Amino acid sequence: MALYILWALFWLLLMLIAIQDNRHDSRWWAPILSEGSSAVFGTLWLNQRRRVVRSFDQYLDRPLYWIGHQLKWVPVWAVIFVAAVYSFRHGVYALLGQTYHHDSWGSVFVYETLKLGLFMGLWLGILFGFESFGQLQVERERSLAIQAMLAEAQLSQLKAQLQPHFLFNTLNTISSLMFTDVAQADRLLARLGDLLRSSLLAGKQSFATLREELRILELYARIMQERFGDRAVMLWEVDERSANARVPCLLLQPLLENAFKHGVELSRRKETVRVAARRIGHQLHVTIHNTGSSLSTMRSDGIGVRNCRERLRVLYGAEGSLDLATDSTGVEAHIVIPYSEQLS
Repeated sequence: MALYILWALFWLLLMLIAIQDNRHDSRWWAPILSEGSSAVFGTLWLNQRRRVVRSFDQYLDRPLYWIGHQLKWVPVWAVIFVAAVYSFRHGVYALLGQTYHHDSWGSVFVYETLKLGLFMGLWLGILFGFESFGQLQVERERSLAIQAMLAEAQLSQLKAQLQPHFLFNTLNTISSLMFTDVAQADRLLARLGDLLRSSLLAGKQSFATLREELRILELYARIMQERFGDRAVMLWEVDERSANARVPCLLLQPLLENAFKHGVELSRRKETVRVAARRIGHQLHVTIHNTGSSLSTMRSDGIGVRNCRERLRVLYGAEGSLDLATDSTGVEAHIVIPYSEQLS
């Protein structure tokens, strides 16, 4: 559409210039006939070229070859133009009882051939630009589709790594209780069943609400509190207004696991794990803080942290981040992602 609008404006400009140059001629219709007949021929040529040039899309990376292949037909088009357009002009003048005067046919052919060469070169360049842009858009859409498929495959691989890792550590916790407290181990197995059921349901989708993600964290935290008893204190500071935020499934559980592993498990004192979430502007901030450890005493590049960072990179690019920091009481994992609400 844009090409034909530009085409129409081009011929309108030529016609206005011709009318202006012949404004003192009593035959006001002569410039309209001259430019109008050329415009009709040119439009037929443009439509024909647009159909033909698509078969040369493989040469769009070689513009000189592409345009040169089209320009080699200039002599043929010049013969067709002179024969068709000049015959039409002679016919119209004859119907009006007048004679159409022009230079000798040899001069006309040379003149029209040169003019057509310049004309076709100009419009072939414009047509090349439109065709190249169209192909660029197609390639861009194809590239985006491939990137989306690769990202989905990468995310699936990361989630597949997380689930066995999480299951192994949880079962190891239960195993340590099997010979010391059978009743507690039985409770842990029942809660593990609830946790696995929720995790498997979450694993079938890419995103969930923050409320659903926190439900999984609560199930995991109960298992850990069963194991460590009074040594583990959980604090939940979640802004209810952020409960419907859209978050990647199973993103937070590895970070909570790290908080227990490096904070509570390695300490003989009562330690606190705090989970907080709130919306700040157009971002969702989630923090998981544990007392009893420091970055120097934990592996900050463990599989859980690496996978979280990689998933954030794939999903959000520079807009998603996971930072680990230490303070006087412990370690805090801080996640920032763009805020959006999960559609039901």
